Amino acid sequence: MWGHAHVCLKEYGCPCYSQSVLKKYPKFGTYIFVTLVGLFLAWYLFTLTENQTFLHEEWTWLADRSHLSLHALLDENFGHMSLVPATVYLIIFHLFGLDSYEVFRLVLVSFHLATILFVFGFIRRRHGLVIGGSLSVALALLGTGAQNFIWTLQIGLVSGFLFFLISLRCLEKAESSEGSKWAIISCLTLGISAASAGSGMGALFVLCMLTLFGGKSRRLWWVGLLPTFFFVIWYFLKVDSSSLKPKLHLLPSYIWQLASEAVAGFFGVGAIFGGLAFAGMCIYLFRQWRCQKVSLRTLSFPLYICFYWATTAYARAGIAPASSSRYVYIGVVSLVLVVSENVEPMLEKKLPRLWVIQSVVVVMAVLSIWGTHSELRNYKEFHSSVSLQSAGRLVIAEAHQDDIDNEATLVSFLDYPAVLASGYFQAIDYFMSSPVAQFRDLAKASEDVRYGADQMLFEFGFAAIDGPLQKNGDCLRRVLDNQPLVVSPGSYVDIHVGRTTAVTMVRFSDLNSYFPVAQRILEPGSYVISLDADDLGESLRAKFDDPTAVMTCD
Repeated sequence: MWGHAHVCLKEYGCPCYSQSVLKKYPKFGTYIFVTLVGLFLAWYLFTLTENQTFLHEEWTWLADRSHLSLHALLDENFGHMSLVPATVYLIIFHLFGLDSYEVFRLVLVSFHLATILFVFGFIRRRHGLVIGGSLSVALALLGTGAQNFIWTLQIGLVSGFLFFLISLRCLEKAESSEGSKWAIISCLTLGISAASAGSGMGALFVLCMLTLFGGKSRRLWWVGLLPTFFFVIWYFLKVDSSSLKPKLHLLPSYIWQLASEAVAGFFGVGAIFGGLAFAGMCIYLFRQWRCQKVSLRTLSFPLYICFYWATTAYARAGIAPASSSRYVYIGVVSLVLVVSENVEPMLEKKLPRLWVIQSVVVVMAVLSIWGTHSELRNYKEFHSSVSLQSAGRLVIAEAHQDDIDNEATLVSFLDYPAVLASGYFQAIDYFMSSPVAQFRDLAKASEDVRYGADQMLFEFGFAAIDGPLQKNGDCLRRVLDNQPLVVSPGSYVDIHVGRTTAVTMVRFSDLNSYFPVAQRILEPGSYVISLDADDLGESLRAKFDDPTAVMTCD
């Protein structure tokens, strides 16, 4: 056979050689297939955040955690340890500057797909390529968990779960080997998980249970305890527990909501259906326990998700909705692994039955992608709109840096000041780069960027209409019908209003927008419309509902 392949290679080229390689390395085709699917998913997910930039707390990290210090590395972030994401941010900022959002996107997508790859590995070992592959693709495109592969601040939460899976897999290898290599790797990756975000706290709990009460506890007891010891020290030093005011009476219902939303999140259906399905899963696990078909190892993922839900409910019940994308992501992935580890291996089924089960799982995966796709697009559009509006605001802030007070809030979310002028301007001066450099040409920027720029102009008074003032007697002509009044940068125009009318003003955004940035009712009197000087181009335009009521003045 090998001789024939050799002859075929000489006479007919590569196809027969490829067949011989596949026979010699039976997993080669699988690796190629998985690699191609992974590259396609990476390309698709990366394009989802094209031309976007930082969002919400990311601006805070840019201003407050871009300088190497213990504060930047060890300070808590809403109760989470953030050593790993802070380190990632610092490395990227110092290597690539502040205009490096594409690198953050690449890191997040890589972490997300690495997580899915490990999930694929866990499922494939028990149920084969078809079931593992279809479920993994569905999880990679899980629209209800889109926040965790679109918003780059979620690098921490995703890496916490990823390194939990790595630590768990290394522990399996440590238990089946005599050396200490895999045990050390498991301990280190567990520490990385705990240092990433709150998702790593469940990892500490599970690994402690497995190493203290598993079959190799005498040899591996330290694997879980060592990272837990350091995490507890950090928690008591850095987290102000008195600031947490848990609503204990809400915990049971909130945990139930988290579970229901997680199950429902796989298909993008209502939480009531998720609750019924979750109840069925609980009954099934209880039956398996009664039949003594579960072990401490098969309970790894149930223990993890229960601990994660409990800590999330303790900190966030009554504050954040249980349907939040970041919670659904962890819940869905964990529950898929719960089911995978606690049902009979599909590879042991006879072929006709296996084919039926595989077909059902493939259909479920397709329904999951279809059912959650709208959530994926919606979050992508939300992220794009909000982040680009913030970018527009900062373009204006940089153009008027000398006129802005250091304590002024440049960007906020939910009434929380995300970026103060002092921290932001210090960061761009230190790195000699700007996170909004690509948006500075506002004439070519998207509508969201232009809208945010106009918001900043009017909010800080760089464009304004003042009055009513004392009547001006030198008004010579009326504003032309259907023509906006134009005010160039660094100038002003006096107007007189003879009767009540409304005025809409913009500089960069759409003057006829359904949601205008600046709109005001003008009572009779004299007014001054002004625009501060800068180098951003374009003039201020003002449109009056009743242009015959307005006269310009010398």
